[in-house]
Amino acid sequence: NYPNPANDFTIIPVEGINGDVTLTVFNELGQVVFEKHLGNNASDFILNTAELPEGAYHYRIASGEFHASRTFVVAH
Repeated sequence: NYPNPANDFTIIPVEGINGDVTLTVFNELGQVVFEKHLGNNASDFILNTAELPEGAYHYRIASGEFHASRTFVVAH
């Protein structure tokens, strides 16, 4: 994702992932703070981070048997 660290937003790349895509964002405690079903043929997703407290977050992209996880930082 970029930019990382994020201030008001970060762009999460999902373009090119085949199938029904779901994006889930977790805080440092493992709690879900955002979840969105992006559907088929999703384009890169702009995540609004302006309301998230500063800190480290993890996101998971899932589509069928495909799963990817990454970490990003929110710094206002």
